[in-house]
Order: sequence, then structure tokens, then C-alpha cells
Amino acid sequence: MSDLNPYVVLLSSMVGFGSLVSILVSVGKKIGFIKDGTAQWWVLGFNILGLALVISRQIFFPFVDLGELDKGFGLVAQLVNIALVLVATFGGSKLGYSILRGMPLIGFSHTLKKP
Repeated sequence: MSDLNPYVVLLSSMVGFGSLVSILVSVGKKIGFIKDGTAQWWVLGFNILGLALVISRQIFFPFVDLGELDKGFGLVAQLVNIALVLVATFGGSKLGYSILRGMPLIGFSHTLKKP
């Protein structure tokens, strides 16, 4: 266990884990949990945590398939990304409607008619 290089190489090959870290840091920045200029430290922290988990897995749970685990990380990253895209799309639609409301044909609304 004196040589960490195989574990670092293994972690760097886990694309799903990297995607999940990227999404988590991006969301953290968006909601204000991660301040500007500190993202690289958060990424480093997540990667150190990931390295510790890879080493712990080797020692305590050698039967766990890291390939399948990485697929799970990638799936979670994709789901979070899809959710963020949907939120942005709905927000953009609402903004677009508020801009175009009242325009002839495009922004027609029955609620603007007064009885």
C-alpha cells in the first residue's frame, strides 16, 4: 500500500465520479454554498475523498466492482444534469412568456380580457 499510483490512476479513470464531482461543485456554486474562487479546493477535496474511498474499498470491500459503481455515479450526474436543464427550461419559458405577454398573436392571453 506504499504506492498510491495505481489508486490515483483508477480514480482518474472513473469518468462517472468526475462528472458527479463537477455537477456537485456547479450546483454548490449556483446555490451559493461554494463561494467564488474556492471551486478548485472543493474539487480537490472531493477527489481526495474519492481516493480514500477507492483505497478503503480495496482493503475492506474488494468484491465491490468499481466499474458498476462508476456507472452509478455517472447516472446520478446525468439525472442531476437533466433536472437542472428542466428547471432552466421552465424558468426560461416563464421569462419568455412574461416578455411576450400582450403581444398580438404570440402573447395572446384570455386572462387579459376583462369581462
